[in-house]
Amino acid sequence: MPGLIIWKDEEITKMKRDMERLMSRLRTDMDKCLFPAIARRTLSFQFSEREDRLILRAYLPDVDPEDIHVFINGEVLTVRGQQKFEFCSDENSFRRRETRRSAFIRTFRLPCRVDVSRTEALHKNGLLQVVMPKCGPEEIREIPIRTVD
Repeated sequence: MPGLIIWKDEEITKMKRDMERLMSRLRTDMDKCLFPAIARRTLSFQFSEREDRLILRAYLPDVDPEDIHVFINGEVLTVRGQQKFEFCSDENSFRRRETRRSAFIRTFRLPCRVDVSRTEALHKNGLLQVVMPKCGPEEIREIPIRTVD
């Protein structure tokens, strides 16, 4: 009977992860339809899982690579950074330029442990890709017992 409870927890966790992914996609699509100007500057995160690795692709417009920080602690991935917006207006008598910075932090629970020493983060044209190789299954081994006199 305990095996059935574990199975239910795993299924519920998987369903929750699928629903979060679906709601995130719906929210992104709705923003693109309702607010096209904002959607061009919206941060977007997408996870994919392969047999041997996890991949995070993040669209981070207006974010310099130097302002992005990626941390892995156990089974938690955190992406932190600062998005910079520049507004220019050119009127008849003067020119105005404003810069606004907006900090962001996103935390994701990973479905398994990853090998942090082999994890790579690449940035190109506003797209951040973090490739996290999965850790192999932990091996079960018997621990010898010493007799102490």
